[in-house]
Amino acid sequence: MTEITGGQALARQLAAEGVTDIFGLPGDQIMHALDGIYDEPRLRWITTRHEQGTTYMADGYARTSGRPGVAFVVPGVGVYNAGAGLATAYASSSPVVLIAGQVNRQGIGKSLGLLHELHDQLDVVRPITAWQRRSLTAGEIPATVHEAITRVRRGRRRPVEIEFPPEAFSESANVDLIPAAADVREPADPEQIASAAAILDGAERPLMLGAHRPPRPAPRGADSPRSPDPSGRRDRRIGWCRYGSALYQSQSPEKA
Repeated sequence: MTEITGGQALARQLAAEGVTDIFGLPGDQIMHALDGIYDEPRLRWITTRHEQGTTYMADGYARTSGRPGVAFVVPGVGVYNAGAGLATAYASSSPVVLIAGQVNRQGIGKSLGLLHELHDQLDVVRPITAWQRRSLTAGEIPATVHEAITRVRRGRRRPVEIEFPPEAFSESANVDLIPAAADVREPADPEQIASAAAILDGAERPLMLGAHRPPRPAPRGADSPRSPDPSGRRDRRIGWCRYGSALYQSQSPEKA
């Protein structure tokens, strides 16, 4: 074990997980964490003009790089402002990790009117994250960071939120860093795939949702793509939605 501050533990665990870029906006409750990030050469801090930009940039980073995008904000209004990008990442299954500060440890949940106080911050982010955790001490930081990164690297990769009070960053503790989380691609349930195929096969006007990058629409007058028909009936014609990633059922060949 090595005795380091919580801010150093945060920075070193993030770097151990392969994180290289953090999108954030400095503020009162996270200054000791920034000290640790500043001293960690493997990390780059990118300051945004508004907290909303932190999660939107982390989302874009995650989508383009295929790696977890990390955002960092102060508690309360910082979390509220970051919520828009977090909600977008949640709807799009984007692997974003939001790190948030908290008010002083003894004031959490006390409604004392502290700077950036929010009655229950975890309740605010719960509808737009797949997992949340509040850790109160420096010694808990490596495990909390590791669990957050693990969760956005497996299964359906929706955003998560972790939060710490300022004392967790400023205090020192004997900590062990944890080896990086594995990037695990979990296969879909075969029974669910078969069930979905059966439903689509029996549908009169099936609707299919594509990926983030659908093919370009076919030129005007060109034959539209065809969907496979496992029953052997004539293929159903489908077309690409011009504005988004959905496929729509076009007019059937018999009525064309």
